[in-house]
Amino acid sequence: MTLFWIICAVLLLLALPFVVLPLWRGAGKDNAGSNDDEVLRDAANLEILRDQSAELEADLRNGLLTQDAYEQGTRELQARRALPQVEIVGVDLVVDGVSARVVRERTGFSIAVEVFANRMTDIADVSIKIMRSDGVYVYWQSSGMVGANLRDFSGRRVLHFDFSSNELGAGSYQVSAYTANGWDYPGNYPYS
Repeated sequence: MTLFWIICAVLLLLALPFVVLPLWRGAGKDNAGSNDDEVLRDAANLEILRDQSAELEADLRNGLLTQDAYEQGTRELQARRALPQVEIVGVDLVVDGVSARVVRERTGFSIAVEVFANRMTDIADVSIKIMRSDGVYVYWQSSGMVGANLRDFSGRRVLHFDFSSNELGAGSYQVSAYTANGWDYPGNYPYS
């Protein structure tokens, strides 16, 4: 019986490094770092697809592609990338013109939302929602409500939501940002 327990202990000691080392290495990594890696990978993939799209356009201009071949290549490229028409690529808290992680109570700030239109877009808007850390909704606004719908655009745009008179009390808040098909109250309220 003692031999059985000795063999079990030896097998456990042999197996332990295979379980503990991966867990130990994984715990040392910052979750934000792995998130950053994913964002960088997505940005690199997007850049490759934009380059391929630019090559198609250049080939069409230079007469290397027929219009039909260009349209087919564009359709294949869009199907491959399956990207949304407009996507949010960054949200930043800005205090005194500088990117910040914290703002003091009663200090003015703005929220900068960077969007990228992957193809020509007729109309879109950007909205933000601010919630307290306890889940209570405290603020919502669409850029279209203040006449800032994005019209006939492609590429990068940055919208700023100004809070020069900061009425938010002390505490932790979460900001969500999203895009929609343009604010046109009551025509498409709530984003129908």
